[in-house]
Amino acid sequence: MSTSSVIRLRNSMDASKRYHSLDLLKFILSILIVFHHFQQDIAISFRYINFFDGVFNFAYCVELFFMISGFLSMNGREKIENSSFKDFLFGKIRRFFPMCSLSILFMLVLEFVFFMISGSWYHGLKPDIYKVFNSFLMTFSGGSILSGRGINNPLWFLSVLLKCQIILWLLVKACKKHKIDLIYPSFVMVSIGISVISYEINLPFLNEEVARGYAAFFLGIILYKLYRNVDLDRFSFLSFGALLICFVLGVIDHAMFYHYEWGTYTLVVLPCVLFTALYFEKFLKPGLSDTLGKVSFEIYVWHASFIYLLEIIFLLVPGMRETAEPHLLMALFTLAVLVFSFAMYRFVEKKAERCFLKMIDFFKAKNGGVK
Repeated sequence: MSTSSVIRLRNSMDASKRYHSLDLLKFILSILIVFHHFQQDIAISFRYINFFDGVFNFAYCVELFFMISGFLSMNGREKIENSSFKDFLFGKIRRFFPMCSLSILFMLVLEFVFFMISGSWYHGLKPDIYKVFNSFLMTFSGGSILSGRGINNPLWFLSVLLKCQIILWLLVKACKKHKIDLIYPSFVMVSIGISVISYEINLPFLNEEVARGYAAFFLGIILYKLYRNVDLDRFSFLSFGALLICFVLGVIDHAMFYHYEWGTYTLVVLPCVLFTALYFEKFLKPGLSDTLGKVSFEIYVWHASFIYLLEIIFLLVPGMRETAEPHLLMALFTLAVLVFSFAMYRFVEKKAERCFLKMIDFFKAKNGGVK
């Protein structure tokens, strides 16, 4: 079968499909972020491989999350084209708002427990009313409101992702109306993101946080277009080869070859990771990978709470921080996060979403059934 025939066949099969390889990749990324934040906040370093302040910067796993989100958004573009803004936005909010709200409440409880035990706020971050309000609305990052670090600060990613999704909806509608290929405004958004970071612009909706989202999310859309028009086996092989070269160069002289670190990761390394992962799609079946992909959301939302919890344990058990074997401590910490996240996905997430929908219906009824 010719290359063009293979591409046409894949395009017809891929419409609105679930990518098991990307589910597995999201799970791996969520674990790497747990490792990164564990070492960053607990201030534990290892002799050889470090996930914070090591040779490679695992903080940019978030960029790959943005990239995957953009990629998958194009997999469901027809749904975006046919949805109203209200339905589109509500669909996004109902997906993450219930669990994010629960995690913020849990974090607030832990912050007050930490304060009662130690007499000071964790990292000096006092949860004032303004910060709490903007944390629940997830308006503390990237927009016109400047409230500093959120109660559950990793949720900045979802705050920025929502902004990217709204822009995508507007662009999809405009492109459909004016018969423009979405690839062109996507290039513009990537350019805006790169420019904001390169020139260190710090304005509402044009600052480093949202720029990271703009660049990576809309690059994911471009990569989806590329994916639908290349021989995946050959391109994945080239991507894997490029990853090996980047790894070797990073080990030899990281400062030289990763001088513009964010750009190197976002525009070179992470797209290669994405295409390398997509190569394994044909080997994966529905089941475990799908579940792991869904649990990755819970891991991301809840892992910061366990860092607070561990800090409280350190206060209650003097000397534990200094005497605990760091590798074992991180392994047990990660296992606790995994077990808790799976339990939240299995037993709480859907119930929380139903409660959220009932609350919305209640307010609608109170306002005379206004839609």
